[in-house]
Amino acid sequence: MCDGINDPGGPRRCPSQRGERRREYRRALYAAQKAATIADPAGPEPTHGDHSAIATDEQVREACAAASALFDAFAGNQNVGTLRRYESAVRYAGELVATQVDAEIAARLDPTELDRLDADAAALEAAVIEHAREKRAVEQRVHDLTAKLRRLPPPERVQYLDEIDELVNDFNQRSRTLQATAAEIERRRLAHGAAEGRVAAEVLGRYREYGTVVPDVHQSTTKRAQQVTAAASTVFPADWMTASNNSRRMIVKESKDRAYYQHQSRVRVSENTDYDYSDDPTSEQTWATRKEMPPAPEKSTVDRMRELDWPDGDPKWVAVRDPETRRWGWKLRMTYKGTVTMSELRVPSSASSAEDTHRTAIHEMSHRVETFNVAATAACLSFRERRTTSVDGIPHTLQQYAKGEYVRPDDFVDVYVGKQYQSSVHTEVLSMGMESVFGGSHGGLKGRHGYRADPEHRHLILGLCATA
Repeated sequence: MCDGINDPGGPRRCPSQRGERRREYRRALYAAQKAATIADPAGPEPTHGDHSAIATDEQVREACAAASALFDAFAGNQNVGTLRRYESAVRYAGELVATQVDAEIAARLDPTELDRLDADAAALEAAVIEHAREKRAVEQRVHDLTAKLRRLPPPERVQYLDEIDELVNDFNQRSRTLQATAAEIERRRLAHGAAEGRVAAEVLGRYREYGTVVPDVHQSTTKRAQQVTAAASTVFPADWMTASNNSRRMIVKESKDRAYYQHQSRVRVSENTDYDYSDDPTSEQTWATRKEMPPAPEKSTVDRMRELDWPDGDPKWVAVRDPETRRWGWKLRMTYKGTVTMSELRVPSSASSAEDTHRTAIHEMSHRVETFNVAATAACLSFRERRTTSVDGIPHTLQQYAKGEYVRPDDFVDVYVGKQYQSSVHTEVLSMGMESVFGGSHGGLKGRHGYRADPEHRHLILGLCATA
């Protein structure tokens, strides 16, 4: 669920999150347009060899170093050739990482869980088909009973009305049961995919500090939203989250309607800023316990505000406990209520499952990464343009995906990956890839649960997480 900063329609729900109905979106229309590599002025991509065996740590480090060197070359000479070579090197590094990740997953996770999920999904599909047949039978029975009771006087209709109510209630209860079963299967799929994502993050931690930096968020962010954001940050390199904290301030909100990321937004907030009692440390009053504190500080709020050159907000003396010394002291608290410019990230409310919230938060945090990580953005733009361009260099035909949204299709796991933004920064390549690899959606890009496999996309994501 996302919104590029240049989208004229403003924030709106990411249609990629609407479930099964988007997965098969007009597949037949673009099946014949399967992507081939764009003609590269520098020649074809190098052949890296067969890596069906598990790569060594040394091989991965060499591939990561090569990718970093090629990005430096691209930064110094920005053309299609250097960009394609950089993207190829990133995917190669990701391919090596993938061999290690898959080996760890096979050794540490229950391999039968996927079989159980597929069996449960098949049983559910059969039950849904049978339920559709039952619906027609129930509708016919209700129609017949309704025709009978219309010919009867009101006192004699009660029996038929009760039977109709019982039929409808029983059918609706079975519908709710099937819906709950489908939701539980999807939750289990996401949970298993997220477990694989945690394994991938541990493997990536061999090559760089990983998942250790928590994003800084505005103080108005709710406790749950902070927890959701902190959990999502564990699947990102520490460097990425450090850069995020050095970027524009961010507030995280919960929403029942939509989730999105907007890099520059006007947000109404309430901000508290605490100032010490005085500029002179020797004059600040502290007390061992709050009970021993005088009813008010000796200095007026106006005097302290004058010393601070009149900060914005409403002044108030408050008693604050020092977290280190555990001693109480006076602080001048300035409360500012107004509208400020900052980044805004929306995550699903508690009405969504924890697993769905986690993968959505990963998706939206990835859009924030795009705004400051040039290496990741360049590789993702190259990947999208290469995959949505035919052999003769002609871009695939634009197709409308939703109101105001257009895509160039390819054999992506979801056509939404090919979304075209009015921006040279944003794509859905990183966001959809991160939520798939680390959040468990779209079959992890491994061809599970009815989704097509996209090893190129998976290798790109793992490669970026190792190198960018």
